Parts: sequence; C-alpha cells; structure tokens
Amino acid sequence: MRRAVLALPFAAIAVILARCSGVSQVPSADDAAATYAPPTKDSGARRPDTGIPSASDAHDGPAPVAPPDSGAFVGVWNPIPGVTACSLRIAADPAASMPTWTWDPCPSGRTGCRVLHVDWAPPDRWAFLIRDPGARLVGGRPYVMYERVYPIGPPSLKNFSAAIDVLQPLDGPPVFAIGGPIQGPDTCSEAASFGEYGVGFVAYVAADPSTRVLGWSAWATPTSVTTAVVSRSDLGILANGGVAQGTAVGKDDLFVRTFAPLSVAVFDIGTRSMIARAAASIPAEQPDAVPDGAFVLDGNFPYAIALLKNDGTYARVVEPTAPHLVTWMTVDRSNANAIVWIESDDQGVYVNPVLWTAPYATTAGAVQRTKVAMIAESVHTGGRGMIANHGVALNVVTSDTALLTRLSDGAGWRITSEPGRRFVRPLWVDDDEAWIVTEPDVLDMRVRTESCASLEPHSEYPR
Repeated sequence: MRRAVLALPFAAIAVILARCSGVSQVPSADDAAATYAPPTKDSGARRPDTGIPSASDAHDGPAPVAPPDSGAFVGVWNPIPGVTACSLRIAADPAASMPTWTWDPCPSGRTGCRVLHVDWAPPDRWAFLIRDPGARLVGGRPYVMYERVYPIGPPSLKNFSAAIDVLQPLDGPPVFAIGGPIQGPDTCSEAASFGEYGVGFVAYVAADPSTRVLGWSAWATPTSVTTAVVSRSDLGILANGGVAQGTAVGKDDLFVRTFAPLSVAVFDIGTRSMIARAAASIPAEQPDAVPDGAFVLDGNFPYAIALLKNDGTYARVVEPTAPHLVTWMTVDRSNANAIVWIESDDQGVYVNPVLWTAPYATTAGAVQRTKVAMIAESVHTGGRGMIANHGVALNVVTSDTALLTRLSDGAGWRITSEPGRRFVRPLWVDDDEAWIVTEPDVLDMRVRTESCASLEPHSEYPR
C-alpha cells in the first residue's frame, strides 16, 4: 500500500461560497441554531459507562503549569493527567489561549474572496498543518483540527520551538488545544483527532520510547481528558521506524493508525485495554469511525473498504469493480453515514478515477452501490482527500482546479484557484461553501459566488 496520508502542510484554505440551488440537503436540528452548544449527555453524544471524566475531574493530577517561554502558550495550560516526564499540556480555556481564525481580502481582489490571517509565523507551508480527517460534522456543525507550528528562524529550516493542535468550528472559537515545546529532555510529540463521539490523541514520550500515551475526552467536557499508557508491542508497531500516527474516535473505542506496519489497532475505552484483532496485523489505513466500528481502506489486493468492528473482527464491505481498486473513501454524515468512494486503475499512478456512493451498510451483501461520475483528474491521487457532505463531493482534479459533484445525478461545477496558488486537497464542502487546502503561502482563500450558475458547469460525467 502506498496511500498513507499524514497531517498535510498547507499554505491556504480556499473557501468557495457557492449557493448551489438543487443540491441535496439533509438539515440537522442544530443547523438553525445561532449559537452552538456542545452535545450533552442526554443527546447521546457522550459515551455511557466508559470512564469519561466529569468536569470536576479536569484538574486531577499535577497542578496547572505556567506557559513556557516560547510565547506560544497563552493563559493556563494543564499537564496531561497521569503522564509524567512529558511537556505536553492542554489549554484550560482554549478560546482564551488560542485565537479564532480571522480573514483578510485576497491579494487578487477577487470578489468575496478572503485569506486566512497568519501572524504567529512567516507565511510558509511548514507553519500550519491540517490534521486528518480534515473537517467533519459534529452536532450538525463542521469542525476542524489543525496544528500551529512555531518556527525558530525560517520555517523551511524545520527548526521549531513548539507545536499546538487546535480543534475549532470552521468559523468559531477553539474548544480544545493540546501541545508542547518541541525541544528539551521532556519533549513529547502528539497527534490529536476528533469525531462525533469526542476528542482523542496519541502521544510519544521521548523518555520512554517503548510506550505510547492514548488520551480521550467527551464533547461535553473536551478539555477534561482520560489517558492510558500502552506498550509499543500492544499497538503492533516495530521498534525501529514504528509510528502511531493518530486516532479515529469511535463510540466505545479509539482506532489507532500505525505505520511500520501500516495498520489499525483497536483500544477499548471502557476497559482501557487493547482489543485482540482477528489478524495480528491488518493491512489497513485511514480509519473513519461509524456507529458499528470504523471503515478502513483495506490494503489486501484488490484494495477495498472494510469494516473494523469494535470487537476487533474485520470484513470487507465494498469490493472494487475489476480492474479498479478502491483508492479513497469518505462518509457523508449528513446523509445517514452514506459511503462515498473513488475507484481507480493502478498504472504506476492512479488513473481513470470513478466516483461511487452507497447507503450505509456493514456487510458486502447489503451494499447498494451507485456509479455517480467519471472524475477527470490529472493529479493522479485516486481521489485522495475527497470530502462528501450534504449530497455533494469535492475533489481536487488539477493543481489549480477543484470539482464539486452532486451525488444524486453526477452534475458538477469546476472551481479555479487564485493566481499563483496550487490546490492540495479538499477540507470541507456543504451547500454554501467549499474549503480547499492550497499552497505555497500560509493563507486561507474564501471566494463568494451567488449561485452555481456563476461557476463553470462540468459536463464530463458519463454514468
């Protein structure tokens, strides 16, 4: 398998506000709310009986620490509960410690176009990274996890003083932040993630390379985390080169992405222990938590979509149509977890990508697949990074072109980048906006259009 995707450095998020009439819409009760309130226990978003701490547990363990001298840590940051010899800390009040994204007009003067305002580092692709899975719905509102990197000198030298992962609504104040100094004897590295069921992270403690720290919290109290220390061998990763890349947060489990080997391990939150898997090492990647476990890209040839269940059992659900391979998949959570995926030919690079969709299913026999469209792309990524939401899929198809595709009928529209900007990957899409990661400078682009008619219709869609 050669499809592994880590957090991606980027220069900009391009946000196209396209009010597309006729796009399928599955509204949530939360969509009309002017102010978002995180899900409560009664709403079902908080895990039952899994040891998630209450707000009163937030300050158990070491006392809050003063921010380090790097200037990155503003306000009060608490040590990770139960973890010693580690510089990682969590913001007690993320909205006070980390700023909300702000926007400037695009340099081109493009109508309705804005760029992200970056003032903590020079504009460079190594100062800002998007954490997988990009943006996703939580309580009917899109959230995103990103990493702020604080360089010493030019960021391209990759000499950094600190790094912080931040979770926030796409247009709202942060609700979670975790990070620490990058240099020093107590350095720890981490990768945070989130999903409908909460927030999770995996950390590497330099002082004890034989272990990893897993952490999680509920949406009701995202800054109040519980942790468990697991051995490297329990995760199945090698002593030389083995990496725990991140987590997908499930209802009762953390699905831990690993490299060397490329696989997914399952950690039970209730028992705080690893779950024995049906296979010692499942060749899989990109876990995406769903109600019955996590969908993964199955690396057994021909590549497919498999369901890794909470008990560690594993079965292929979506098989490719020969001679294609499944090269990317995502889930449309606004449409009852509908599966959306790309199948491509492998000719040294991925070619002839085809977009498919199916209602949510957990067995191969239950899959009702629909071929949506051919995706004429020249970047040969096999749809890598595709996002689907509200009945629309968003793909990057050339270095300066993205494609909106309506899943109901395959109709689509092209979106072009700003002059001098390269599209890297989609970040989010809904009925009004398409957010696209771009390079080469750390800028966020937002372009407003009044209707899909103002975009160029895309007609290359044989079914």
